[in-house]
Amino acid sequence: MKRTLVLLLSLAVTVSLFSQSVKLKDGVVLVDNASVAKIESVKNPDLMLVKDFTVKNMKDEVLFTAKWSDAIPENPNDNTIYYYEFSFVNPAEKAWLPLAKLGTDKSLANLIGKNNLIKANAINAAALKTLISKKGKTPPPRTDYPMVERNRSWPVEIREAGKIQQQSTEVANFTDKGTVGGMDVYEFRVPTGELAAIIKFSGGNNATSFFAETPKDGLKRNVALKRDGTVNQIAAVDRNYFTLKLLAQWLVDNKYI
Repeated sequence: MKRTLVLLLSLAVTVSLFSQSVKLKDGVVLVDNASVAKIESVKNPDLMLVKDFTVKNMKDEVLFTAKWSDAIPENPNDNTIYYYEFSFVNPAEKAWLPLAKLGTDKSLANLIGKNNLIKANAINAAALKTLISKKGKTPPPRTDYPMVERNRSWPVEIREAGKIQQQSTEVANFTDKGTVGGMDVYEFRVPTGELAAIIKFSGGNNATSFFAETPKDGLKRNVALKRDGTVNQIAAVDRNYFTLKLLAQWLVDNKYI
């Protein structure tokens, strides 16, 4: 009987913890109708429909900021969230945590309230540690490299010996790494040798999409290939000349080479 009562009591506490009411009213976060924090927002300077946030306690002391960041690549299978860069004052922590794209203010309020993040006008350090371990992500490493100065409006050309030219200047080179798992694999490098992209695709010159890894921004994703008109294959240059020409244009347009 005693064991049953303990079990029921534990269950009641658990239900109570997960049934907290979180509201956002006039910029104030209410948890079970108690005011715990203030949220101030401003428009992100780069994305007009995105907000950045400053969160204060009820004494108007800054607890943390949350700013939109592209450090965490978007999940192609979930376009409902952004990862924000959270900078906490005390404890001095930085974390990348998800917030909903729609109703971001309310999403932030829920993150605060449902995770018991603020307690007695201060950050709950234990709750913050748990939140980061469960929902936080670490940005992938990025690399930077010099790109060749030229007029980017000029046509992109694929030449022999794996050269990519624009304005009669070599801007990158490519290497055919063969076929792996039914996909043709190519490496693209800038003239100084740094890796700009690894691209895989199937379908040869009729490919309709490709998978790209770009160390510059740490992204890995599938991309649709846009085709307009036809180009005769030049076998002496590469077996996938047509597709490579489109890939090179994509790399130039997105400033990877």
